[in-house]
Amino acid sequence: TNYYSIMIAKPGVPLIENNAYLDTLFATRNHPIPSMYPTKYLENNHLDYYVRQTNAVLKFVLEQPWADNERVVVAGGSEGYNVAIKTAFTNPQVSHLIAFSGFLDGRHQGIMREERTKGYTGEYTQEQAQQSVEGLQQEWLRICADSLDTSAETGDPNRTTYSFSIDYTGYLLALKIPILILYGTADVAATSNDILPLAFARYGKKNLTLKAYPNHDHTFYKLTFDSQGKIVDKVYNGVAVERDYFRWLEEH
Repeated sequence: TNYYSIMIAKPGVPLIENNAYLDTLFATRNHPIPSMYPTKYLENNHLDYYVRQTNAVLKFVLEQPWADNERVVVAGGSEGYNVAIKTAFTNPQVSHLIAFSGFLDGRHQGIMREERTKGYTGEYTQEQAQQSVEGLQQEWLRICADSLDTSAETGDPNRTTYSFSIDYTGYLLALKIPILILYGTADVAATSNDILPLAFARYGKKNLTLKAYPNHDHTFYKLTFDSQGKIVDKVYNGVAVERDYFRWLEEH
């Protein structure tokens, strides 16, 4: 089967930009500088906007004479994991769902899990990990107190974090279409997906395929560790992952 692949841009973000801007942007992605992002992006960088945007794109595409309305695959990774799942839940024209490298129980919850794990990997002491978790708990209280705020001096606005920090299990269980979930086991927060087969089995549902990649990170680099658990090498394996989900599509 042949597919048309359509990528959907972020709001207000240009498709073409100079290297200097991109180098600075990518260097700060773990500690975003909001002033580097367009206002339109900050105001619309939340789950509901992306779902509406994706559904609008699908509506336009499926009106084209070349589109096959019987086979509509929605795929998304990381933040797109959340968007793909909720789009499939809201759009009955979606026939297949592929979601990867996402946090089943939500973004903020995944970050807390990552911080807790650092107390066992030697990156933090147990006391430091506890302090970090408690800090994130307090941060969540502040986010919930003003969950629609789209301004931020550092990091993501409240609305962004709040919207993506929900549990997606219910959305997935409601779907009757074939679902493929993929993630790397070195992506600590994404291992929340480990429990999905239990939830599906509880309700007698058989439309889930789950594939975990040992020692792969959030972007499917395969990691090599030394005897102390430190990363000493990594090799990109995303092409093999892509082959896996096209093989899955052929089987479903």
